Amino acid sequence: MKIENIKYNEKKSIFDIKIEDEKYMISYELYDKLNLTKDMEVSEELFKEILSENNYQIAKKIAENYINYKARTEYETRRKIQNKIIDKNVEDRVIDYYKKLNLLDDYRYAKDYIEYLLNIKNSSISYVKFKLNSKGIKSNIYNPLIEIIDKDIEFKNIKILYEKKYKNKKVSDYTEKQKIFRYFAGKGFKFDDINRVLGEFND
Repeated sequence: MKIENIKYNEKKSIFDIKIEDEKYMISYELYDKLNLTKDMEVSEELFKEILSENNYQIAKKIAENYINYKARTEYETRRKIQNKIIDKNVEDRVIDYYKKLNLLDDYRYAKDYIEYLLNIKNSSISYVKFKLNSKGIKSNIYNPLIEIIDKDIEFKNIKILYEKKYKNKKVSDYTEKQKIFRYFAGKGFKFDDINRVLGEFND
């Protein structure tokens, strides 16, 4: 194998290397380190290095587009990369790159997401934990943030949701009360807080 062509891509700030009619993207750093030139013979070892770098550049762009759209967790970003590139070393390099740029920060994400779910969506703590787990946030990151939350937040959130959904109506029918109870229990709220709200609105 030989390098058929080398061209600097100013738009992407990378080098396009053509080998056997295929293009591979590499950084300036690697281009300089390998001292690549046109017509250079490409050994199997060198080709593996170029291929790995090409995959890294592809994965980095995938992650960049994904992160720029909205805030993401490390886990979400890894999964996005894995859809296109199956290379753990490349994956780790990309994650480290964006963590150093402060564009991936699971602690900051957890803090903002908890605030959104509790104070905007009026969710339960149980639901918050479920959502954080589904996004790959570890409990040692989010538990300290949850521990400092106002203990009455769930009671307050049930009241807000009750007022929106049931318009403060009093419910005397047992079957209807059980239906309302199941509704809030299904959202992860504690039984004591549900009963407390039902009692407050239906005394």
